[in-house]
Amino acid sequence: MTTSTSAFSNPAGAHRDAAANGPSPAAVTPSASAVSLAPAAVGRDVAAASREVAAGRDMATVGAAATAALDAQQPSTTAREAGATEAEVPTVAEVRAAAEVRAAATVPTEAQVRAAAEVRAVAEVAQVDVQRARDEIYRDGITALRGAFTTEWADRMREDMQAALDEALARPDGAVGRGPNRYYVEIHPEQLRGFVDLVTHPWVVAVCEAVLGAQYTIVELGFDTPGPGALDQPWHRDFPMHEVTRSSGRLNSLAFNLTGVDTTEAMGPFEIAPGTQFDDEPAFAHGMFPPKEFYPRYLERAVRKYPRRGDISARSALTIHRGTRNVSDTSRPVLVLGVDAPGAGNDERHDMAVTRDYYAALPAAVRDHLACTVVDELTPIRQKHTIEGLVMGEA
Repeated sequence: MTTSTSAFSNPAGAHRDAAANGPSPAAVTPSASAVSLAPAAVGRDVAAASREVAAGRDMATVGAAATAALDAQQPSTTAREAGATEAEVPTVAEVRAAAEVRAAATVPTEAQVRAAAEVRAVAEVAQVDVQRARDEIYRDGITALRGAFTTEWADRMREDMQAALDEALARPDGAVGRGPNRYYVEIHPEQLRGFVDLVTHPWVVAVCEAVLGAQYTIVELGFDTPGPGALDQPWHRDFPMHEVTRSSGRLNSLAFNLTGVDTTEAMGPFEIAPGTQFDDEPAFAHGMFPPKEFYPRYLERAVRKYPRRGDISARSALTIHRGTRNVSDTSRPVLVLGVDAPGAGNDERHDMAVTRDYYAALPAAVRDHLACTVVDELTPIRQKHTIEGLVMGEA
């Protein structure tokens, strides 16, 4: 039987608008530097003042600070009252020079005004883009950034994925079958040369903070490879809905995807049913696989994605999706970066590890968000993120 959209039980969806309109994403505007103007700074030139503006300080603040520095040098009594000699009393020229310094520090030049405007414009665009990404994830279940990396960077990523796939297929439990000639492999961060580039990319960081909060955790690094001959997958989500999402409509995990090839129709592109991340149906097998009578709903909404090398997408893994039939002679490897909000619990499905030297060399901003074991020597991951049903490889 065919089930209409209106027949869906979707209590989580009742909360999603409130969640989507919750706290704004973390501000991406450059922070104002607390610059103290000591007496030695009185002679700063226009270029220095421009740097203050570019750092986020407005013209009035820069001018006021410079004026305060000048005033701080003026004695509370006149030089004559303090017993100064005639030579120590400021001349008219010295007073005029001090006034010119004060004016230069206070009145913005055209270049300073332009620099400040450019800084504000970049910050405002970045903030708008992050808010748009957050809104799209709550509305559609997916968003994307085109051209985040160069094609050369993406080609190195593909080389790393292919090396890991070859190694994984040569040992037991190295790869998870997700249908005929379709594999998932989980890897360690050290197996991906661009790992730090990816997890510190400003858009990735900003989207994680906007959707998951500042204490987000990186829990998964792996890739899917549908090779030639891969079939249509069943419609599915990657894991059951978390109770937090069911009860409050708040998303507490994200999956970032990056393609290793410029995707074509023949390669069997990723297909997603936008707006289904909050579908909550007892009939879903294992909480993940909708029955076939629900398929018309997803086919009606289905959108195929054709990312190119260097693009990044971010999605809720709850959004109903599938891989499609690959009739080309080329594999379509796609990197997966899984990220959790506190308490989401997806780290229990994965076994990321790093060596001590690698961990010590990571930026603190990466270590603070990485859920992994620190070891003396890496061992190959025995795959356990098996999704029941996908081994069928048929719709």
